[in-house]
Amino acid sequence: MNPARLSVADVLAGLRAHPWRCKFCRTPLDLGPGVCRPCGTSEDLKTRREALHGAANSIPERFRWATPDSPELPRRVRFKFGSPDAVRVLAAASTPAVVFQGVGRSGKTSFVCAMAAAVLQAGESDTSNGAAFYRAKGLRFVSALDLDEPASVAQAIAATVLVLDDLGQDLGGANAGSGVLSQRVTGATSVIMKRHNTNRPTWVTTPYDAKRIESLYGDGVSGRLLEEPNRWFAFGA
Repeated sequence: MNPARLSVADVLAGLRAHPWRCKFCRTPLDLGPGVCRPCGTSEDLKTRREALHGAANSIPERFRWATPDSPELPRRVRFKFGSPDAVRVLAAASTPAVVFQGVGRSGKTSFVCAMAAAVLQAGESDTSNGAAFYRAKGLRFVSALDLDEPASVAQAIAATVLVLDDLGQDLGGANAGSGVLSQRVTGATSVIMKRHNTNRPTWVTTPYDAKRIESLYGDGVSGRLLEEPNRWFAFGA
């Protein structure tokens, strides 16, 4: 029957047969008021994405292109394990600390942001709002430059997964007389020690090797980053 030629009686008969409609698309429903399955799935995904907004927005905008499947990733990352599968495996691992060491423009931050994107993708796909969603929701990217601020230190300690960017490099331009230098050392030390004690994944990027990290932060920090089963990867090698 042509819908344009439906009579009032036909419309009323249709409403009596299917009195309930999806509140979004108005598709007839047989089991009562509410939403249809496609709209429900879409709304659930929208809700999960909104909940992950804080985690996603903590990643600097210039690195949000980085995902496991980004065609740019292999071109920008000087790392022998730079495949999409390697990104996802490292992102899913429960290793307490993973350190990515390399000079500037070696792709270490791009790589770790792709790992963060893999966590967010897993959280979006977790329709039960279970462990993967919880892990993704609490993920945070924090620059070591901000660890002279108590709020950033607290956020870094509380994160389910922490990307701690440019450890050690934050000390290069700090004025020793301003107190910022000691605050950043204290902040980074507190973050790494407390996360080690709670076994929370911490992904660190740094231009320095373990000996240099030890000279900057002490053997407590370097020792915990090197402790088994943690991993230390070199970029640009």
